[in-house]
Amino acid sequence: MFAIALAYLCVGTAAFAITVGWKISAHTAGVAGPTTALAFVLGVWMLPPYALSVVIIWARVELGAHTFGQADAGMLVAVVVTSSVCIAFHL
Repeated sequence: MFAIALAYLCVGTAAFAITVGWKISAHTAGVAGPTTALAFVLGVWMLPPYALSVVIIWARVELGAHTFGQADAGMLVAVVVTSSVCIAFHL
């Protein structure tokens, strides 16, 4: 649980740091990060929920809140940071 909480803290910090210079989607990060953590803990059968990230990316772009790059970057940052923390803690 500590590693998952730390991963979420790191994703939030990374998203905030990037948003200072370039707007990044915290919504897509908020879905992709926990999905990645669940995939590490519960296995590959947790990969289909990444489809939610695709829906969130579409919604953020359709609403005009983000460009595709900003929404996609939110997902990418969350996956990379969460994966790094999970690997560091051997999850």
